Amino acid sequence: DFTWGFDNRTVDVQGFPLDPVTRETKTLYIAPGTLVAGKKYNLKVDGEVNGNGTLSNFAYASVEVQYSPIVLAVSMPSKITDDMPFVIDASESLDYDDPSPENPQDPFGPFMFYWSCQKLSPAGELLPEPCFTGSKQAILSQDPLERVLNIPEGLLEEGTYSFAVTASKEPLYAGGAEISGRVKQFQKTVTVTKSASEEVKRRVRRRLMEEEAEGV
Repeated sequence: DFTWGFDNRTVDVQGFPLDPVTRETKTLYIAPGTLVAGKKYNLKVDGEVNGNGTLSNFAYASVEVQYSPIVLAVSMPSKITDDMPFVIDASESLDYDDPSPENPQDPFGPFMFYWSCQKLSPAGELLPEPCFTGSKQAILSQDPLERVLNIPEGLLEEGTYSFAVTASKEPLYAGGAEISGRVKQFQKTVTVTKSASEEVKRRVRRRLMEEEAEGV
């Protein structure tokens, strides 16, 4: 016979509801979501033969729960025209370990988002010039708590741009070591083309120039 319980030799005993079906078997079942990330649970199992207390023994086991990687979920278009506003939306990002993500409590913190943009050549190489110039550069420096980046119409010229968002969420370190997967990056390109109206205007201008040349 087996009976599972907690090791009460330590002052800080981390507990959880023990499965009533397997608590008195040799294998204890722990349901998903039962344990808290970052915590250490010390268990004790007692065993005896057919209820004979003289034929008994016990053992200790420890379970340390690691933090899960965050899930960075981002949506954005891949093609737009230069007269279209668009958004890069990271609001569906998740932290499965945080029991109250809307109001995170220690050791958890809110999602932090940092945005960047690089202009690409037709061959896909990074170009030195920025995506935005002057005061427009402030678009990428918004409050890191904001999960959505809004790009107004007319700010991007015709071309291809690589947008990236880096997300992080506390805790980032445990036991002096960086926790894997608590910082992630998403990157995607968007191609900007001339709007239909601009294309029509360009064709009309070209046609007028051709007609003027023919009339000379």
